[in-house]
Amino acid sequence: MKKINVKDLIDFRRRSDRRKKTFISEFNIPDDFEKEESIGGRDYWVRSLTALSKAFKNNDNSVISSRIESILEDYKPNMANTTKIMYDRNLQILHNYEDFDFKELKPSVEIVILEKGRKKGVLTIKDLPIKVLLHQIYSFKNENGIDCVGCVLFLAKLDYYKSNELGIFAEAVNTFIEENYSDKYFISPEDIRIIDVMSSKNISYKMILDGEIPPLLNSTLDEIIRLRNT
Repeated sequence: MKKINVKDLIDFRRRSDRRKKTFISEFNIPDDFEKEESIGGRDYWVRSLTALSKAFKNNDNSVISSRIESILEDYKPNMANTTKIMYDRNLQILHNYEDFDFKELKPSVEIVILEKGRKKGVLTIKDLPIKVLLHQIYSFKNENGIDCVGCVLFLAKLDYYKSNELGIFAEAVNTFIEENYSDKYFISPEDIRIIDVMSSKNISYKMILDGEIPPLLNSTLDEIIRLRNT
């Protein structure tokens, strides 16, 4: 059975009933869907998102400026138009975050990046393999001296993610953190952060617990299972 990326679940929810059945039959994203996600097998947004991740980790925005310079140096007169557009879109993100205060995405206390912590893996939810990826995972002590864990995931999509779609990522990420870190840390719901860098939407898993965003992960998987069994 093919692994399902969380972004595939968003794709599934956006489809018509007929195209949902196509998703089930292929259990993969069709070749004509969201070609901006990759070029030559490489993640379309990798140059911007990895820079934001490093800036968050080091609390140093100079890595963003350096990445901008690196992309500009890679421009070639005979560059394919699709590659040029990809570079321009990554540059747009980087410029938008060049002066961003990444402390806004962290607890108010000192954090320790878990360098060797698992940042990707496959969850089995309702007997379906769900692939999860994170950018940074960190620990900190809360005001009661309890060891806590939080994380951040940066996302990009041309037509933006809706808040409830980001919530699906938050649910999957929280489940991943529970499976891998709950034996040593208290999971801080407000510090399970998902950011759409195109729209600047910033949500936490706590928003789901508080009812601000509806939980949609399980209902989405239930629909996939139902269609698969029909």
